[in-house]
Amino acid sequence: NDACVVFSPPETAPVRLLGLFTPLRGDPAREALLPLLSTVLSRFADRTWWIPAVLPESLGRAVLAITGFMPEPLSQFLMRRSAAPQTNG
Repeated sequence: NDACVVFSPPETAPVRLLGLFTPLRGDPAREALLPLLSTVLSRFADRTWWIPAVLPESLGRAVLAITGFMPEPLSQFLMRRSAAPQTNG
């Protein structure tokens, strides 16, 4: 109802978890995503899963680690730099 899991065709190896979506935030988001992801993983329990480094780190702690995913030694950090105002000088 409040969650969506997007993944590559399970016939391919490894299955790629491409996205987790919910309009909810915080604990309600975790409570919506966790049962759905757990169901998908149990349905394809004999498959190897892989997650590209594009999902928010907060989801990793709140949902993915609970379902058995483990972080790789190399990870990506979300960073942003605002443009500084141009000065003449």
